[in-house]
Amino acid sequence: MWTDINNVQAHAKERIGYPTQKPLALLRRIIEMASNEGDMVLDPFMGGGTTVTAAAELKRHWIGIDQSVQAVKVTELRLMNARDLFSESFVIQLHQYDYDTLRYQNAFAFETWIIEQYGGTPNTRQRGDLGIDGKTRDGVPIQVKRSDDIGRNVIDNFHSAIMRDDKVLYERNKSENA
Repeated sequence: MWTDINNVQAHAKERIGYPTQKPLALLRRIIEMASNEGDMVLDPFMGGGTTVTAAAELKRHWIGIDQSVQAVKVTELRLMNARDLFSESFVIQLHQYDYDTLRYQNAFAFETWIIEQYGGTPNTRQRGDLGIDGKTRDGVPIQVKRSDDIGRNVIDNFHSAIMRDDKVLYERNKSENA
């Protein structure tokens, strides 16, 4: 048992927000114990890319696989932000999804996927997000619906959510600057 490696804390610098993220130090230690520089590391459940990041840092070749488009996108962003780790290029492959695959995907996974396709950041709260599923890089609220029936009520509710969110941000900024 290792007691010198802690969980990834909510405000840790290495935190990327992926729900199953493991500490980078843990993956480094496992990879160092199980492989040598130049060896291949396979992560068939890549998630947020911690294993492939650790492998790259330790000069291992790596293959990361995940069925979740969100996981691949999170890892891609993580690797793009750490380009200095790579002496060679890497390839990210995404498979296309058809309408039925997306329509019947888990609702939260679908929301996350759509928001990330627009370069946004998903709201990590699956419940109680108060009508805002994510935001663009500029902070513009995003709401994702899979229904074929998007009417006035849905638009009005989203408008209310935006107004509520804007008020919360206004009050927070006001108290921080007081």
